[in-house]
Amino acid sequence: MGFATREQLQEIHPLGQKRNALKVLQSMSQWLHTRRHPERDCANVYYLNKEGRQMIGCELERKYTSEVEHYLMRNDVYIHFNCPDDFETEVELAFQLHGVEKVIRPDAHFSHKDKFCLLEVDRTQSMAENKKKLARYAELIPVFKEQFAYPPTIIFYTLTESRRILLQRAADEHKVNITVLCKNDLKTV
Repeated sequence: MGFATREQLQEIHPLGQKRNALKVLQSMSQWLHTRRHPERDCANVYYLNKEGRQMIGCELERKYTSEVEHYLMRNDVYIHFNCPDDFETEVELAFQLHGVEKVIRPDAHFSHKDKFCLLEVDRTQSMAENKKKLARYAELIPVFKEQFAYPPTIIFYTLTESRRILLQRAADEHKVNITVLCKNDLKTV
């Protein structure tokens, strides 16, 4: 996950109520960095420090940047879909179209109800970039259908209702069927 809030950790792990969860996180403080996160009402965000990374054998150092909310939103979707075992982040998917290799890199991919799902977290992305992604998905869908007999489920997760409408319109323009989730659609936010 990289970064997580207390609420997210409570959803994933049996930490009990808020008081007990805070007690557990406090007992782990020697292995964690903690930062207040303004985009979530100054909730604490937890991530591994050097000792924590060494303890679990993780070589990837996380830095608190403006992208933390992107990670947290991806976590929201992970939790919303009941923590799928095959949830993978930032993996490039290559496919052939008329002899040309095309690549798409969703924010995550996973299975849900025996369907392959592709996740795009839309936080600060320009609509022009989203339209490029939708055009690439429009190319991918027939190839995917040919190989697996069904299209992938494409999920966009965004912050506002107005953004949901814009994404849905862009998807309609590209004739791509997508599901757009907003923060208030997910139980963990």
